[in-house]
Amino acid sequence: MPERSKAVHKPGGDLPERADRSPRAIVIESCRDITERRLAEDQLRKEKDLSEATLSSLPGVFYAFDGQGNFLRWNKNFETVSGYSGEEIAG
Repeated sequence: MPERSKAVHKPGGDLPERADRSPRAIVIESCRDITERRLAEDQLRKEKDLSEATLSSLPGVFYAFDGQGNFLRWNKNFETVSGYSGEEIAG
Protein backbone atom coordinates (compact mmCIF):
# COMPACT_ATOMS: atom_id res chain seq x y z
CA MET A 1 0.00 0.00 0.00
CA PRO A 2 1.48 3.40 -0.95
CA GLU A 3 2.53 5.60 1.92
CA ARG A 4 2.36 9.36 1.80
CA SER A 5 4.77 11.43 3.79
CA LYS A 6 6.67 14.69 3.71
CA ALA A 7 10.38 15.18 3.43
CA VAL A 8 12.25 18.36 4.18
CA HIS A 9 13.26 20.24 1.04
CA LYS A 10 16.90 21.36 0.92
CA PRO A 11 16.09 25.11 0.86
CA GLY A 12 13.53 24.52 3.62
CA GLY A 13 9.86 23.68 3.74
CA ASP A 14 7.94 20.47 3.22
CA LEU A 15 8.29 18.33 0.11
CA PRO A 16 5.29 16.02 -0.46
CA GLU A 17 6.28 12.52 -1.53
CA ARG A 18 4.73 9.13 -2.08
CA ALA A 19 6.51 5.85 -1.41
CA ASP A 20 5.35 2.52 -2.79
CA ARG A 21 6.52 -0.17 -0.41
CA SER A 22 6.62 -3.90 -1.06
CA PRO A 23 6.31 -6.68 1.56
CA ARG A 24 9.55 -8.14 0.17
CA ALA A 25 12.86 -7.82 2.00
CA ILE A 26 14.33 -5.41 -0.56
CA VAL A 27 12.71 -2.04 -1.07
CA ILE A 28 13.72 0.26 -3.88
CA GLU A 29 12.36 3.76 -3.62
CA SER A 30 12.82 6.79 -5.80
CA CYS A 31 11.70 10.34 -5.13
CA ARG A 32 11.90 13.31 -7.41
CA ASP A 33 11.14 16.94 -6.60
CA ILE A 34 8.43 18.11 -9.00
CA THR A 35 7.78 21.46 -7.30
CA GLU A 36 9.06 23.55 -10.23
CA ARG A 37 7.02 21.54 -12.74
CA ARG A 38 3.86 21.93 -10.67
CA LEU A 39 4.42 25.68 -10.34
CA ALA A 40 4.91 25.96 -14.12
CA GLU A 41 1.76 23.90 -14.79
CA ASP A 42 -0.26 26.09 -12.42
CA GLN A 43 1.02 29.26 -14.08
CA LEU A 44 0.25 27.88 -17.55
CA ARG A 45 -3.27 26.94 -16.44
CA LYS A 46 -3.87 30.46 -15.08
CA GLU A 47 -2.63 32.04 -18.32
CA LYS A 48 -4.88 29.75 -20.38
CA ASP A 49 -7.89 30.61 -18.20
CA LEU A 50 -7.18 34.34 -18.61
CA SER A 51 -6.80 33.95 -22.37
CA GLU A 52 -10.10 32.04 -22.64
CA ALA A 53 -11.92 34.59 -20.47
CA THR A 54 -10.55 37.45 -22.57
CA LEU A 55 -11.62 35.87 -25.87
CA SER A 56 -15.04 34.98 -24.49
CA SER A 57 -15.67 38.53 -23.31
CA LEU A 58 -14.86 40.21 -26.64
CA PRO A 59 -17.96 41.89 -28.09
CA GLY A 60 -16.98 41.03 -31.67
CA VAL A 61 -15.73 38.14 -33.72
CA PHE A 62 -12.22 36.80 -33.08
CA TYR A 63 -10.28 34.13 -34.93
CA ALA A 64 -6.64 33.31 -35.58
CA PHE A 65 -5.14 30.84 -38.02
CA ASP A 66 -1.69 29.53 -38.95
CA GLY A 67 0.24 29.87 -42.21
CA GLN A 68 -1.61 26.93 -43.73
CA GLY A 69 -5.02 28.45 -42.99
CA ASN A 70 -5.84 26.14 -40.09
CA PHE A 71 -7.82 27.79 -37.32
CA LEU A 72 -5.91 28.06 -34.04
CA ARG A 73 -8.29 30.06 -31.83
CA TRP A 74 -11.74 31.62 -32.08
CA ASN A 75 -14.48 32.88 -29.84
CA LYS A 76 -18.14 31.91 -29.52
CA ASN A 77 -19.16 34.94 -31.59
CA PHE A 78 -17.22 33.50 -34.54
CA GLU A 79 -19.15 30.23 -34.20
CA THR A 80 -22.44 32.15 -34.15
CA VAL A 81 -21.61 34.33 -37.17
CA SER A 82 -20.06 31.50 -39.22
CA GLY A 83 -22.78 28.98 -38.38
CA TYR A 84 -20.16 26.33 -37.58
CA SER A 85 -19.67 24.59 -34.25
CA GLY A 86 -16.31 24.57 -32.50
CA GLU A 87 -15.86 20.92 -33.48
CA GLU A 88 -16.49 21.72 -37.14
CA ILE A 89 -14.07 24.64 -37.09
CA ALA A 90 -11.37 22.53 -35.42
CA GLY A 91 -11.78 20.00 -38.21
